[in-house]
Amino acid sequence: MDIRQLRYYKEIVDQGSISKAAERLHIAQPPLSQLLKKLEDDFNTELIRRYRQKWEVTESGELLYRYAVQILGQLGTITAG
Repeated sequence: MDIRQLRYYKEIVDQGSISKAAERLHIAQPPLSQLLKKLEDDFNTELIRRYRQKWEVTESGELLYRYAVQILGQLGTITAG
């Protein structure tokens, strides 16, 4: 996992949608969906439970989200200082 993957995952959760996150990140939706799938495969857990019209962040996904917020926040402090 790298910083880009953390940033992209955080944006997916923040936006509540892969398509909205892709638009905000200025990338195509399929690579973002693939990134999410790769993270789930790497961690061997479901991060986001998908339903027909909506999805929800799983407990594992919430832990990763909090980790991403913390790491990205610390990174921002380092680069600003």
